[in-house]
Amino acid sequence: MNPFKKWISIIGVVAVIIVVLAACSPKDVPMPAGVTVTPGNGQVTISWPAVSGAASYNIYWSTTPGVTVANGTKIPNATSPYVQTGLTNGLTYYYIVTSVNKDGESAPSPEIHVTLPLSELNEYAESLISQRISMIDGVAQVQVYGSQKYAVRIQLDPRELARFRGSDEPVPGEVAPRTAEPARAAHPEDHLEVA
Repeated sequence: MNPFKKWISIIGVVAVIIVVLAACSPKDVPMPAGVTVTPGNGQVTISWPAVSGAASYNIYWSTTPGVTVANGTKIPNATSPYVQTGLTNGLTYYYIVTSVNKDGESAPSPEIHVTLPLSELNEYAESLISQRISMIDGVAQVQVYGSQKYAVRIQLDPRELARFRGSDEPVPGEVAPRTAEPARAAHPEDHLEVA
């Protein structure tokens, strides 16, 4: 056999093998791009543009950074926009999205995160709690502090309260059943704090 023909035959066989392997190997599924997460009250809305060739999408989420397909909680067959409910305000949530078709699952989108707002809690503390406490006889001022852990602190001047009401006992008695911490005197000679 002619050596030239032998090399042509070998090259032809290799080319056929490459074509067969390429036809049998799974195709790359494009990953979703442009994923956005919008916070709400106890919920988030996850959105992304459609991926050409995707039959469905999976969302993976966690409350710790570094969410992956292996460690995230999977929401299968999601559609955009997807609303996830039952979440806790004040916590940060981390998300990735994959696209799926008959050939498999794509690589994940870049991780995106969002912290749910505490604004409603703040409004509640400012509008309802502080107003109710300020209606107690002898309470002159109520301030709401905090960004993640809210606290309402009432400072009373026992001398002024005694002069005004005759006693400082009814105020702690009114507030104590509605508080997580017992009343305490920070500086007994100056004022009484109810936290």
